[in-house]
Amino acid sequence: MFRWLRRWIDENKSSVPSPPFKASKRVGTILYGVWYGRLTPDEARRQAREWGFDEPSIEQMITEATQPPSYWSQHRNPDPSLPPARVHRR
Repeated sequence: MFRWLRRWIDENKSSVPSPPFKASKRVGTILYGVWYGRLTPDEARRQAREWGFDEPSIEQMITEATQPPSYWSQHRNPDPSLPPARVHRR
């Protein structure tokens, strides 16, 4: 059973490796949340503002947390020239 469990865990691991930075508790909540995709960059900015971080340090944290190979670096930013998708209901 343990061999099966170990195999299952190995197959279902996240493709996002550990972050290349270490952070304090408050900064880590933001950085690690963004790195692993638990927080969007906008949610992280809002949380950092609530905790009293200044804008340059917020942007530095977001830049550091979205560098490759983070969760967010694996997803392209949407093309702003494309119109938003529409849902047609019947």
